[in-house]
Amino acid sequence: MTGTDSFGNTSSSSNGLRIKSSPAHGGKVSQVTYTDTCLTKVRYPLVFDTHYAGGTGSYTPYFTGITVNGLKSTSPSPAPSPPSSDSTRAIRWA
Repeated sequence: MTGTDSFGNTSSSSNGLRIKSSPAHGGKVSQVTYTDTCLTKVRYPLVFDTHYAGGTGSYTPYFTGITVNGLKSTSPSPAPSPPSSDSTRAIRWA
């Protein structure tokens, strides 16, 4: 991934690989594997968000069996920050 998708469209997101859900949709996200992925010009190479877009509801999202193998991230834009948890409970790794 080099800041563009497979059609050559430039991404406006600072996120790389992202898994998102919310209590409005919830449920289990499992057995996801990312292999040999290269990211360029992203601030947060990994984002796992269980409260995407502030969704509310009674369906608790949970992530299990997530594998990231061979991830490379170069040229962050802007400089990355340490792992954090914001008000939407997204975990971002830079």
